[in-house]
Amino acid sequence: MSLVLWIAIHVKSIDALLAYVDDNFGHDINPDLSFYAPYSTFFPSKQVSLLNLWDEIGLPHERKKQEYGHSTRYHWFSR
Repeated sequence: MSLVLWIAIHVKSIDALLAYVDDNFGHDINPDLSFYAPYSTFFPSKQVSLLNLWDEIGLPHERKKQEYGHSTRYHWFSR
């Protein structure tokens, strides 16, 4: 993943991108969205650039893990 992150930053010019184990994350203050055809939806432009890189190198990814915006997950624990 370190090499993929390096390519994303230095070759594809995707700035403010970080990684933890096998997850990439970052922020994008640009409100523009771009259409990502394989998922038939709009994502922030930098996220679409990263997804296109993953497609280009054959790195698998899942739609359900591509979250952006505000999301809250609640975990309820019972005794």
